[in-house]
Amino acid sequence: MRRSLALFASLLFVGCEAPSDAVIDPGYHEDIAPLLARSCVSCHTEGGIAPFALDSYEAAMQQASAIKSAVTERRMPPISVDTSGDCNRYTDPRILSDDDIHTIANWVDKGTKEGDPAKEPELDTDPPTLARVDAKVDPDLDYSPNTSLSDDYRCFVVDPGLTEDRILTGYEVRPGQKSEVHHVVLYSIDSDTEDAAAAKLDADEAGPGYTCFGGPGTGGGRTLAVWAPGTGATLYPKDTGIRMLAHRKVIMQVHYNQPTTPDHTTIDLTLEKSVPFEALITGAFDLDLNLEPNQAAVTETQTSVISPAAVPYRVWGVYPHMHTRGRSMHVSMNLGFGDECIADVPRYDFSYQEFFFYQEPIAIPAGAAGTFTISCTYDTRGETHTLHWGEGTGDEMCIAGMYVTL
Repeated sequence: MRRSLALFASLLFVGCEAPSDAVIDPGYHEDIAPLLARSCVSCHTEGGIAPFALDSYEAAMQQASAIKSAVTERRMPPISVDTSGDCNRYTDPRILSDDDIHTIANWVDKGTKEGDPAKEPELDTDPPTLARVDAKVDPDLDYSPNTSLSDDYRCFVVDPGLTEDRILTGYEVRPGQKSEVHHVVLYSIDSDTEDAAAAKLDADEAGPGYTCFGGPGTGGGRTLAVWAPGTGATLYPKDTGIRMLAHRKVIMQVHYNQPTTPDHTTIDLTLEKSVPFEALITGAFDLDLNLEPNQAAVTETQTSVISPAAVPYRVWGVYPHMHTRGRSMHVSMNLGFGDECIADVPRYDFSYQEFFFYQEPIAIPAGAAGTFTISCTYDTRGETHTLHWGEGTGDEMCIAGMYVTL
């Protein structure tokens, strides 16, 4: 399956009129603080992953110009998909609307007025948490990242203790060191072969876990959960979830950025015995990558056939994935009525990977046939050899994972 090509940078606000609902003369306390609390402060806080805090008027005023630049260019919040509404709308609460962005720009342009502290609403800067925890992925140890590396990718093999199959419907990653943990991915182990591969990788490398990049390196492994900084508990769409197998371990991949301190990251899980619609993560892939070196932009495109399905199915969200040279992605579907955008990723960042769920799923009727097209663009400047598909740091990938139910 999969679809279409090219990549387009987000439209900036040059020459655009401000939306009518933007606040024309905003004050920090009544207008700006709520926006920052919802979309920024989970990272921009003392001890967070971001380099400075934005949790007070003084802090925001000092960074006002940088804030305006980052939000109007849609570099912040660090959400890689196009959130303008031109290609789907997403449920992520951190997304800033056009009105929000213009309100922030107006605040900066009009002198960063403090406003009235008495009018600041009660703010909840803590990310959401799970209502119930049924199991935990816990390596049961502190891991000391390799401080000689700017980025350390580590996989830990963990037994969540499931004696029966369960359906994962929600999860909450709890980073031990919020300033160092840049993303977490949870993978399944579904066979004895994968289990043996994981055990060997773990045993062959000194210390807890093993070095990994791009995937678990076991020759398999379904993606169960994905987390990036700033997100709290993730709930899969209502009445859906992903199966976890009884008596099977899982692999927790943690990406440490600029590590200095031992970390103990865990994942809380909410599990059900069954759900009305069991989900799987499938995707569009371009496995035939041949990326010439020293190019500012190299684009690879793959079109795959959608075979007629016996039953209708729905696509609930997308998970873009490339490696460190990936810059943008575009995915489309054509069922004979023209291209339909699945995801537009104008500014991909490997350090901020997560699932993006649609406000409304994309329905594909039974018997529908057509094509999916995926295009990925890379910056290969500085490379000396042609890059190909692979899980290693020196390789690349082109994947649009999709959360699908029948």
